[in-house]
Amino acid sequence: MKAFIHNKEIEVDLWIFDKDGTLVDLKGWEKIMEERLRLIEERYGKKARKIVEPVLGYKNGNFDIKHILYTTRQETSMECSRLLGKPQEEILKVFKEADKVLENGIFNAISGAASLLRDLSLATFVIVLTNDLQKRSEKILNDLNIPYHRVIGSDTYPYYKPDPRLLFHIMQEYNIKNPRKIAVVGDSIHDVELAKKAGAISIAVLSGVGTREELANSDFIINDITEIKIKKGGLNHEDTSQHFQKV
Repeated sequence: MKAFIHNKEIEVDLWIFDKDGTLVDLKGWEKIMEERLRLIEERYGKKARKIVEPVLGYKNGNFDIKHILYTTRQETSMECSRLLGKPQEEILKVFKEADKVLENGIFNAISGAASLLRDLSLATFVIVLTNDLQKRSEKILNDLNIPYHRVIGSDTYPYYKPDPRLLFHIMQEYNIKNPRKIAVVGDSIHDVELAKKAGAISIAVLSGVGTREELANSDFIINDITEIKIKKGGLNHEDTSQHFQKV
């Protein structure tokens, strides 16, 4: 399908979108981290809370979202386990319980996300690629009515962003020979690095954690995904799913 960025035409067979900061706002993450800390204090005491605050993104009482988005749940739980001297499985149970705050609708869709992905999914294949967990990401996107064909999380494969093997694996699965037919849309340096290492088109958005300077190596920099323009029409949803058969 054809799309336009700053009036420049690109031909894309497969779209890959980051989730946090690209399709979904970042505000909910602080609530999740606050709940993790509350539960850790409840179980292990105030000293334990202070010890793991930096691991969960807090420094001098301020929350740094970048620290959380650039690490995986596995890495974070492993570090908390090491610092507290508790089994990692025990820490992961705390994290899972903290996820119950998701029921309170703590995330919001970034403006235009649902409509753009709805249009794209009718014309080509759309994957959401995130360093969050697959099932949790699916729940967040479904709750916000953001369409997609597939979600790939940090627990889907043994590697995650910015490892280019992710894209090589996807290309093999969906029989895509040319990486320049893939567009990777995201707000972080990990998204840009992933695209560049694999040879895909990199579209950086300024709606999340990355600054213009940090994302300068991308092919395109846009304020948000509403600046992606597509020519409507083409394949319907059924045609799309038939066109991208796994091999």
